[in-house]
Parts: sequence; structure tokens; C-alpha cells
Amino acid sequence: MSGRQLALAALPWLLPLATALCLYTAEVWVERGYPSTILAKGSIAPYTVRAQSDAVLDLHKTYKAEAAEAKQSYVPIYDKDSTLFSEVRSKITGAALAMPIQSWGWSSTLSESDSDAAVGPIRDLGAGLGGAGLDEDDLQSGPGLSRGGGQPDWGGSGNPLADAGLGLENGPGALSGSASAAAEQRRELAALLAGYFDLLEPLYADGVVWDTEFPQEKRKVRIFSPTGAVTRPVSELHRFSETRATLEKGARRYFFKTDATVRKQVMEFLLGRLPANVTYARENEEYIPDISQVTGLKVVLIRRGTVLVRKGHVVDTRAYYALRASAAAAQRTSWTARNAGRYGLLGGFLLMFVLAARAVCPSNFASARALSTVHLAIGALILVGKLLLVHWPVYAVVLPQAALALISAVVFGRTAAVLVAVATATSMAFAFHFDLTGIVVGTAGGATAALLVRRRRVLSVLAASVLVGGAQTLASAACTLASGLPQSSDTTWIAAQAFAGGVLSGPFALLILPFVQRAVGQAPRGKLRVLGDFDHPLVRRLRERAPEVFAHTVRVVNLADRAAKALQADRLLTRVGAMLHDIGKVERPDNGSSPSSQTLAEAQRAHVQAGQRLAQRHGVPEEVRNLIAEHHGSTRIRRHDAAVGEESLLHVGAPRFAGPRPQSIESAIILTANYVEHATTVGAGKHTVAEIVKLVLVDLFVQDQFVACGITQEQLRTMEQALVAYLEDHSRIS
Repeated sequence: MSGRQLALAALPWLLPLATALCLYTAEVWVERGYPSTILAKGSIAPYTVRAQSDAVLDLHKTYKAEAAEAKQSYVPIYDKDSTLFSEVRSKITGAALAMPIQSWGWSSTLSESDSDAAVGPIRDLGAGLGGAGLDEDDLQSGPGLSRGGGQPDWGGSGNPLADAGLGLENGPGALSGSASAAAEQRRELAALLAGYFDLLEPLYADGVVWDTEFPQEKRKVRIFSPTGAVTRPVSELHRFSETRATLEKGARRYFFKTDATVRKQVMEFLLGRLPANVTYARENEEYIPDISQVTGLKVVLIRRGTVLVRKGHVVDTRAYYALRASAAAAQRTSWTARNAGRYGLLGGFLLMFVLAARAVCPSNFASARALSTVHLAIGALILVGKLLLVHWPVYAVVLPQAALALISAVVFGRTAAVLVAVATATSMAFAFHFDLTGIVVGTAGGATAALLVRRRRVLSVLAASVLVGGAQTLASAACTLASGLPQSSDTTWIAAQAFAGGVLSGPFALLILPFVQRAVGQAPRGKLRVLGDFDHPLVRRLRERAPEVFAHTVRVVNLADRAAKALQADRLLTRVGAMLHDIGKVERPDNGSSPSSQTLAEAQRAHVQAGQRLAQRHGVPEEVRNLIAEHHGSTRIRRHDAAVGEESLLHVGAPRFAGPRPQSIESAIILTANYVEHATTVGAGKHTVAEIVKLVLVDLFVQDQFVACGITQEQLRTMEQALVAYLEDHSRIS
């Protein structure tokens, strides 16, 4: 055996090792380009970082220094500023009084009675109540209005007019009879604002929370302030809707003389600018707990592959300490040992795939070219997936891994597609942190693709991809249920990505399918239709130069088509191969008149070689040229007038065709049809049709012509019945 032949024989067994080595190199390249360093808190993450290993983070026992630091820097669930109320009061009051008085809904002029109505509330709520307006009981019952001795506290000096900066320190008595209506309205506005803020002050002391972020699911919360933290029942907090109701009730009770439209307008102005002094950060529920004793949990489990920080996001405290924990867990084993072991296992699994593929689908994976194409496709998908997951915080299930199963179903057939689907899903799991969900989802999608797409049915790929997406979604949901995890937005997001990965597999498969077909030498469907026409130049030349050979060809085409239909083989490919199998006789017509056995053998072998050369010159695809080369297999060469079953033909020294033996079912059909047509021509009258077909199949089986094509005994019986039925029908018609 030459060195080249030895290399070709060893290549299928070296492919898994080469693929694993290339992926290991790619892993080194990706991690050097995107190192999983511990990024600084507050920085913008330049890429997406995932956990390198499973980690248990317990800051109480393991990272005491980090826990102390986190207690000071971790964003608390609640944050309160005690000076906020006075700042808000000053700013909102100043903004309201700076607005034109005409914008508050009063009429432009006031009558004498209107003036009394406007000044009345100020007089009643001034420094001396004078027995007019509110009585002592009303003051005590008003929320937050009583500040000892029955005096309402307006904040500041106790006089809202003085605080408003209007120069009306002496109260309503300072108004001259010629004071303008605008000044009177402004005084009433100041009093109304002061009253509203007095009503709000006790609510602010307890804490006001927006309705949309009110923590209904919690019983107690920790409110942090610069002086410390306190635990408070959620029932004591106030929603913003309660604030509105309190203001409306107080306005109707204490400011009933003020125009209702103005009261509502001022209240909306105030509430539109009033911030909540207690902020509930709902996103903190997703943070790793117990870094600063906020949630009370002590132990945090970080799963391998979990997104720790997303590209373009700020590295918060949670991400910072999660990165530290992940890095610490990963350092227990060296990077080289961890990844070498992982990709060593991947190489071993790919070797098992080669053994299974050659045992189950010998006709598809006998050549190193087909195996190389599959290995290259799996490696490219893994590399693209690693680069994608670095830039986007998605899961591996979004990758179009079912595309390889779709392509294999079109190029190799259903059985090979199932093998490729399992190999792809498991290889992806090895490369992406041994994700069991990824294996189940990928296998479900690939198996669905293999069942839905038949060989060479390119148009069914897109329709199948939608069902593949549905199968992957169901597989993802099943993994969630099996793990016992509750349904959440995260699991729904994973299922959605699984569906997207299945749907994307269709367009991706159609995009690279022509390249794969060219790599394995498969003929495109359109090219086969052109070659299958009886008006093709090659066929026309055969009809004109060798009419007897052409008549034989037509009969072989009909026989092969009937057998291909029965075996559910590729009828178009079988038709083209049968039509061109003897095209070499155009250049070397052989009438079998040579008495020399050696000369006859040379002539018979020559027409096979001539047919291959002629087909190559006319651009016939390699797949069809292989059918021409295999249409005699490695059978013994017999005379044209020799009948099947003659004992003289079975002696050991008889010359043989150069082969190779049929490598596909289509090639085996053409070989059988060719010999059956010859046998029925020279053996007519000696045997029945059924006997002739039986003798041909036994003869070919004894000569080991079906060992490389993967055809089964059941398929041989089916082909025998189809050929017999066709010949009997044809004999009755003729």
C-alpha cells in the first residue's frame, strides 16, 4: 500500500483527533481575545462573561473581607434620604408661586365676597386661629396637622406666607383694601401648598413607594439610610395612590372654601413633581443575595455557563462578586487540564461517531470526504457559537445546530441525519459546559429534521424548520419540568431561543447546502433533471452511434426506475445513472465478437473508463460519474452470449471489472437492472422471468457486490419482486 493510500485509509480515524485539537486551539484563541477577568465595579463590560465553573459563594465564611466591603457598597433594596422632604417642599413651593397666577384657574377679578372667601382660609390657618375656622378637635383629627397646643405646623417659621417670601409676615391683616386680587390669590395658593405638604409629611416619614414597584410579595423590608437600617412591615409603607387620596380628603376638609378646580390643579402640580422617598429596586431580586446581608440568604450557587455580566452593561456589585467566585472555583483546576480533558472527551466521542456512521451508513460515510465535511461543519458551528455567545448573552440552544441534520437528511438520508443530529448536539454540549438541556434540545430538533426531510427534498427544508423549532421548544420545556424548576421569565426566554434556533436552521441549511453538496460530490437536483432528458447531447449521441446500446439503455432505465420506486430510492438519480451507464460505448462500441477472453475483458473495462472520461468532459457531476464506474462493480466479465448461471463463468480465474463495488442503493439498483436486462435477453426461453431475476441476484450476492451499499436482505427481496412484476407485465403487453 502506497503512502497516499495509507493516509487516505487513516484519515477517517484521525479526523476526530484533528477536530478536537482545532477546537481546543480555538478555545485558547477565544479566551485570550476575551479573557474572563474580574472586571472593575462600575466599568462597562466589553463582552459577555459566563461562569467558568460551578461555584458556591458564601461570603460569611469564605470572603470575609469582600463581605465587609460589599456591605458598604452593595445597592440596597430600599434607600431613603431624610433631607429629601424639605428639599422637595422648597423646590415645589417656589416653582408653584413663580407661575403666573392666571394659570391656576381663578377668574381674573374678585368680588368683595370672593375676597373674603380667598382670605378666609389664610385667616383661619394663620398664627392665631381666633376661634374662627377649625376647632381644636378638627386639628387633632387632621393627619399630621397637630404640633402641640393645637397649632398647625406649616414648616419653616410656622407661617407659609413668610416662608413663601411674599412679604406678608403679618398674615391676612396686612392686606390693604386696595390690594390686588392677584396678591390675594397668591396668598391662598401658598396656604394651600403649605397645607398639602403638612398632610404629606407624616406619610413621608413612614415611606412613600410608587404603586408599580410596591413590594406586595414581601412582609418586611429593610430600609437603609445614612444612619443605619431598620426593618419595617410592608403594611406601614404608603403607596402613591394613598398619597393622592389623603390630599383629596384633607383638601375637602380643611380647604373647603377654596375653589375645587384650584385645589385639584395644585394637587396634580404637586404630585407630578413629588418623588417617592422610598425606592423599591425590583431588579435587585435577580442579584446574587447575601453579599451585603440584604436578602438574608447566605449561600449562592453559580452554575457553569450562567451569564455573569453582559456586554455593554455596567458591572454592578452582584456581577463583580459573582466573577470572583467563578474565577476562584475555576482555579481549583488549571485551565489546560480542564479544557484538555473536555476536548479529549469530545475527540473520543467523535471517534465513536465515525465508528457508528461507518457501521450504520457505509454507503454515505465510506469516503473520507463525507466524514471530513461533517466534522468541519460541527467544528465551524461550535466556533461561531463561541464568538456569538461572547458578544450576546444568549444560550447555546439559539444556535442553528439542527441545520446540520437538515443538510444530512437532504444529502445522505434519514439514518445518517439522525447520527449527525446526535453527534452535533453532544459535541455542542462538550464545548459549552456540558449543558444537558442543550443535548436534549439539539437531539430533539435534529431527530425531527431527519424524520421530516427526505433525501434530495430541498424544498421541504424551510417548512420542516418551523416544526423543528416547535420540537426544540417542547424539549426545553420538558427539561425545565424534569429539573423541578418553576416556570419563570428565564425559562420562557430559553424556550423562545430554542424555537428561534430551530427556525433559523432552515435558512442556514439552504445557505450552505450547495457548498456541502459540492464538497461530497452530490449532483444538484436541477442538473439531474437536465441529464435525465433523452434529448441530452450525450444520450442523443448514444442513440445515433450505437442504437442497440441505446435500446438496452432504455430497458435498463425502465427496470431501474421500477426498482427505485419500490425501494423508495432516489428515482431521478437512478434514472440518470441508468441512462448514462453505457455512454462509454459511444467511443468504443463493443459487439462481443472477440474470441479472446483477455481482449474481451480489456474491451469491457475500457468502455467503463471511457464513459467516466466522457462524462467528466461534459460536466457530469461526480455522483453520476460514480454510478457509471460502479455499474459493473467488480463482477466477473462474461461473453455477451453467456447466460447467467453457466458454471464456466464461476471459475476462479475469470477476469473481473475494476470496480468499485456499488456504494449506494441507487448504484446497486443500476447494477442489478443492467444484469437482469442482459440475462432476460440471452436467457429467454430457457428460464422463467422469476428464475432469471433470482439467478442474477444470487450471482451478484455470491460475488459480494452488495456489501458496500448498505442494502438489506429485505430490500433485495423487494427489488426482486418489483423487477419480476415489471418484466411479467412487459412480456404480456408485448
